[in-house]
Amino acid sequence: MTAVQIIAILGLCWLVPKLADVKIAPITWAALLVLLATLLMPVFQLVPLPWALWTELPGRELAEAIRTRSGLANSASPLSLRPEATLQDLLALLPPAAAFVAVLFLDERGRMAVLRALVAVAVLNAVLGALQLAYGGAGLFAVFHSAHRGDALGLFVNHNHSATFLLIGMVASGVPRLFDGRGRTAGQWPVAVGVATLLALAVLGTTSRTGLLTLPIALLLFAYLRFPHGWRWQWGLAGALLLAAIVVGLAQTPLAQTTLARFAVVDQDGRQTFWSNTLYAIGRYFPWGSGFGTFTTIYPTIEPLDQVVVPIVNHAHNDYLELALEGGFPAMLLLAAALSLAVFAWLRALSAPPADRWQSRSLTIAAGGIVAIVLLHSADDYPLRMSAIAVPFAACLAMSFPRGRRRHARPGRPAWRWVRLVPAMAAGLLLGWQAVSMGVASFFLLRDAPGQAVRWRSGSADAWSRIATQRAIAADWSGSADAARIALERAPMDAAALRALGLAEAAAKRMDVAAQLMLLAGQLGWRDIPTQLWLIQRSNEVEDRVVVAQRADGLLRQNTQSVLLLGTLRDLLADPAGGIAVAKQLALRPPWRQAFLASLGGDGRVRGEEIAALYRQLAAAGAPADTAESAALLDGLWRAGRYPEVEAVWRAAGGEKLVGDGAFERSGSAPRGIGPFTWQAPGLLGANVGIETPDHAWQGKALLVATKSIAAGPAVRQRLVLAPGRYALRFMLRDGGKAATRPSWAMACAPAFSTDSPSLPTAWSAAQRGWVRGEARFEVGPACPAQEIRLIVTPMQGVRSLWIDEVSVARMPSK
Repeated sequence: MTAVQIIAILGLCWLVPKLADVKIAPITWAALLVLLATLLMPVFQLVPLPWALWTELPGRELAEAIRTRSGLANSASPLSLRPEATLQDLLALLPPAAAFVAVLFLDERGRMAVLRALVAVAVLNAVLGALQLAYGGAGLFAVFHSAHRGDALGLFVNHNHSATFLLIGMVASGVPRLFDGRGRTAGQWPVAVGVATLLALAVLGTTSRTGLLTLPIALLLFAYLRFPHGWRWQWGLAGALLLAAIVVGLAQTPLAQTTLARFAVVDQDGRQTFWSNTLYAIGRYFPWGSGFGTFTTIYPTIEPLDQVVVPIVNHAHNDYLELALEGGFPAMLLLAAALSLAVFAWLRALSAPPADRWQSRSLTIAAGGIVAIVLLHSADDYPLRMSAIAVPFAACLAMSFPRGRRRHARPGRPAWRWVRLVPAMAAGLLLGWQAVSMGVASFFLLRDAPGQAVRWRSGSADAWSRIATQRAIAADWSGSADAARIALERAPMDAAALRALGLAEAAAKRMDVAAQLMLLAGQLGWRDIPTQLWLIQRSNEVEDRVVVAQRADGLLRQNTQSVLLLGTLRDLLADPAGGIAVAKQLALRPPWRQAFLASLGGDGRVRGEEIAALYRQLAAAGAPADTAESAALLDGLWRAGRYPEVEAVWRAAGGEKLVGDGAFERSGSAPRGIGPFTWQAPGLLGANVGIETPDHAWQGKALLVATKSIAAGPAVRQRLVLAPGRYALRFMLRDGGKAATRPSWAMACAPAFSTDSPSLPTAWSAAQRGWVRGEARFEVGPACPAQEIRLIVTPMQGVRSLWIDEVSVARMPSK
């Protein structure tokens, strides 16, 4: 990235002084002024402001409190809450700015060459994406490590960005004479159609929903550009039918099916919540914004606990909202001005007579279409944050404006040339040094060498924050505090630096100050692990159970410190207030909820009444734990021999009957449950057990037991907790064999669960549709605290299949 920025700086230093040598239309000058204002906006955000003025800016309350508690009050601060990131955003604007200015100098032939280059790279991206699909996203062709590995990423990390670039290439490939600049058009359309088809298939390979939705727009633009004279109603009808047939055919492919399936979970990808939270943040920082590049600093401060996920939210997935947050009203005003100028210039170019046009109509339409597609994608993602898309976007945007025309030669004035060149060279040297120093500092930070990084960027808050952490690990508390204050002076909302300062104050036994600093660090989000652990420990000491449960919830949602934090939450159950606090977090149904419930069964310190109380609180909160969710907990209690508690939890989880899932409607396709009250197949040799729907079903699904002649013994079992007394085990059976060969049931007692328990005598009665009723009676004594019922099959000639349904256990009246 640094190399690209250096090239852009050199290009701007060479091109900008030449603007005085060409004749530029007023609308193009207006566009250049908007571009200059765009580049200056981050500069203005970096200008230090007096403390009194800075504290009056909206949204600075938390940053002001941090600087005050850190001893940094009354010092000048820039508008941006993260100046280093703002400077990075400024440097990232230089490549598209250079592309915009460069294209203004190009004639139609040069602009066609730009589109050819885009098409060539798009084809390369498509081919590489196809190879990645063929190799499963691994191996030599996996260019980058990505969460979207397995999709056709091509040269990109994000499948949405790859789709955007492919669509750019598709629209560009529709421009006539693109594949032969010498004017021969006879053999061009098959090549263009082939390229567009390849790129369309590659878009499907990305599995990008946004790409799939905008693919028809790109195809229509391609068709209009490539066949501008074929848009009669007959051709339109034929084309529509052909397109419909292609769409139907492609919809049946695995790639299309994968993409379409992703629309079913569109409400689960988090974008709507990102947008809602970003809108809230905009309201806090409007109208001046928080500073470019500060999204990842601001978003954690307003991120709701129940939306914390493992990957951080790095962007709003809507560039317009993110721009409004970081740049405020001035940025939105510049955006409106830029779009208005672009639309006006584009319409003017299309409406101008042929003699006055600066380029072909098809080139203008293609450039406008590319700009529109990228702007559409920006409403659902952040393609313009990628230089690989921002540069083509800027180049195509420039094609909407009249190109500069060289003025008539005039006598040279060397002194005037130097007046123009010297400021450009000075600005270039300054920007170049900033790009190089930031690139080298980032290189050292990636290698965990912040000391080397500050030699290149003495003002790098990230480097000083890392140094503060390293010194804290080495117990150099004074040095850690000094480094932390340097970082906070430059970036007051740096969570790691604030935490390092708080720990340094705690090491110095200034606990009141430390607590205040760590509480402020906690307000910067849920993601700094040491901060959250410190706050959990401190809250435990002051018996603030609610804070302990909330902070533990925030960390567990990030899959960190799970063993420690689950133990902390289990300890809270011993206190009534703590149990209520834990239940409140579990009622939100966090991803760690089932793991926590399962852990209760293996912790002997947690009493049965505490578990029962937790279940009652969950039910009262409208988020009861069901029997499936409680299976692992029941298994743990069973293995520990805590049979009375097994029954209590089973009832609290909604278990109403004495046997679990006797109708086999909730056990999936095979009896593979864990713990009591679930059906389990012990793996009897010669027997295959499954749960299916028979042809002549008694009622829905049933247990299917297919046996061979060698099968003899228990085919399926379930463990129960029955109180002493007399019981009847009833079931339905469909089997074509004789009564003597029908299966039977056996009952074994805990803790031994004898393997040679005798079969229970069964009484049979006829039913309907080939089914018979069976009833086996047995008695549970005081020495039998838990039981296991087993379905016993007997050997017989050949292969047979039998169905079992409606298994129930009922208590019989005493004799």
